[in-house]
Amino acid sequence: MSSGIRSSYNRQTKVLTVWFRNGTYQLPNVPRRIADAFKASSSRGSFWNQHLKGKY
Repeated sequence: MSSGIRSSYNRQTKVLTVWFRNGTYQLPNVPRRIADAFKASSSRGSFWNQHLKGKY
């Protein structure tokens, strides 16, 4: 897991908040299964680039 990347998911609003060393992103309308997969990923940076960046 990338130690510089943390996240939190609000199940009610479906907002995934991601903290990087250089900033914070709030992604709306993220399905719970995607948020769970991101949290469980062994490489959050790769997951971010492949599944989240520019899509939410």
